[in-house]
Parts: sequence; C-alpha cells; structure tokens
Amino acid sequence: MVEFSRFPASLATAAEIYENLEAAVRAATEPDRAALFDASNQQMARLDAAAQRQLSALRTALGLMAQS
Repeated sequence: MVEFSRFPASLATAAEIYENLEAAVRAATEPDRAALFDASNQQMARLDAAAQRQLSALRTALGLMAQS
C-alpha cells in the first residue's frame, strides 16, 4: 500500500535532519547555534505536517475514521 510505504522515508528524513543538525552545531560558533536549531525545528515541523497528511491518507485508504 503506497500510503504505508511513506513512513520509513519520513523516519529516515527525520534522522538525516538530526544528523545534519548535530554536525552543524559542532561546527558552528556559539552565537550561530540558535539559528541552526530554529532552522531544524522548521524542517521538523514541515516533516510532521507531511506525516500527518500521510496518516490521513492511510486512514482514508483503510476506511478508518480520524481519531478526535
């Protein structure tokens, strides 16, 4: 099922975001680190929104009602 197959990719993307954040924070000076965390948080928020859309598509494909 296509909707289900997207979740491993989302997990891999999240791991890559954290890996890139770790490398960037180690290389950055102290004042620049806040901007790096903000950018990472924005990326994770976009990834979370995409995962929520995928969950909705999966619920629809399975004929399940959305949880309140």
